[in-house]
Amino acid sequence: MNKLDVFLATQGIPPSAFQQALYIWLQTPPDERCEPIAPDPIQRADPVPYIKIQQAYNRICTSYPKLTAMSEARKKAIKARYNAGYQYSDFEKLFETAQASDFLKGKNTRNWSANFDWMIRDANMAKVLDGNYSDAGKSEASSNASYDLAELENLINHQNYR
Repeated sequence: MNKLDVFLATQGIPPSAFQQALYIWLQTPPDERCEPIAPDPIQRADPVPYIKIQQAYNRICTSYPKLTAMSEARKKAIKARYNAGYQYSDFEKLFETAQASDFLKGKNTRNWSANFDWMIRDANMAKVLDGNYSDAGKSEASSNASYDLAELENLINHQNYR
């Protein structure tokens, strides 16, 4: 039994492959040790399609200002989304959803509207893709709303007698 086994046994820890490898590495003289090799960062086979994304935005988001310049900051944001796992099709869906959203186009209480830079921020892209700004449920609710005063009075009177 070596020192590591004795130590692990006294602590009640079963030796693992990592611990055994560490022990062997520590027993090897420093000048004979090889440095651990860091794994290469995961590289996507396909390059980030900056121009294609810019063209998709300009083609789909016709209610928003045209994107004329692809700055380094924009490239950095796009690359970050792309490296996080988003695909070109996700950007198309993002732009389609934003184009269909009245809220993002400025029909809100603050007259605020989104832009390309806002859309490609990590949290904002996720929220838009999740449907947080979709008009779908809002139009159905407003079309079912009734503003008949007599019906409202009847409802109030009915609730008062309960």
